[in-house]
Amino acid sequence: MVSGEVVVSVSGREMLGISADAADAGRIRGIDGARWDGSAGMWLVRDTEAVRGNLREAFGDRMRTTPRDASLMRLRAELRQRNYSRKTQRSYWTSVRAFLEHEKVMEPLTIGRDMAARYLRYLFDVRGYTAATVNGIAAALDFYFEVVLGKAVKVDKVPRMKQPRRLPPVYSRSEVERILGVLSNGKHRCMLMLAYGCGLRVSELVSLRAHDIDWERGVIWVRGGKGGKDRSVMLGGRMREALHAHLGVSRDNRYVFAGQGDKGHISTRSAEKVYDGACRKADIRKRGGLHALRHSFATHLLEKGVDLRIIQELLGHSSSKTTEIYTHVSTKNIGGIESPLEGMKF
Repeated sequence: MVSGEVVVSVSGREMLGISADAADAGRIRGIDGARWDGSAGMWLVRDTEAVRGNLREAFGDRMRTTPRDASLMRLRAELRQRNYSRKTQRSYWTSVRAFLEHEKVMEPLTIGRDMAARYLRYLFDVRGYTAATVNGIAAALDFYFEVVLGKAVKVDKVPRMKQPRRLPPVYSRSEVERILGVLSNGKHRCMLMLAYGCGLRVSELVSLRAHDIDWERGVIWVRGGKGGKDRSVMLGGRMREALHAHLGVSRDNRYVFAGQGDKGHISTRSAEKVYDGACRKADIRKRGGLHALRHSFATHLLEKGVDLRIIQELLGHSSSKTTEIYTHVSTKNIGGIESPLEGMKF
């Protein structure tokens, strides 16, 4: 570092590192949330527009950032500007940073035409990533090349891998009864009842608030589901009883499934642990994560004769093609077909 310069670098998914002379320590310390990291030998601050503005105001032309780090900062800003979900922001940012580090890219404008394809092939062949994971990383690289670097870099179209078609894991009704039946903790039973009885994703389940339950109309509002979409699901009698016992008829802003000390909501990991524990206790061998209860919800509705379009709305799918996969796991029609083996005399 040149004396007098203030070097700003990317340090973690949402942090910036600041390296500067001791004379500038006072100014850096005055930035909201700044803390000294002795092991790294730099100051750490949150990467926000306000903090960047403070840095520009404090240090002006003395501030330096490598082209690589500048592009990562812009990537983060572009994802926020487009209101991508926090999960997508983390995934895209982490994927792009790993690509730049593996390929030892310091100047993004020097990225070669076939670099992305070679990197994705390495992830699949050497690291053993699945086709679905590689395709997710390819989407992140596409965004980086097109939105952040623009037309300044001419790269080959980032290829996509053909994914094997796998059917989702589905429980029978009796297996769901066993999973729910072994839970003696009312909060935990209510949680898994919601996951199955309303077809909620785990992220939707843990972020549900008391005022999203419409007791009068008999619906539960799912706010900001996948793709930022709101939807409503049914509040049946059994579900109403379980929620009332756990929560009471509350209309406040608290989370239905609060975390430790009622601060925030329970984590998705904790919800998955509840599910795993129930499966072990019920001696259920086939598992697909808590999401398997959502798959079972959709399949069982289809087997009861509920229209596929209604199931699509309940699940919050944008495309009917996503919902159609449940026609392949339903046993309603297949189970009633007689094999040509039957009736043979041998």
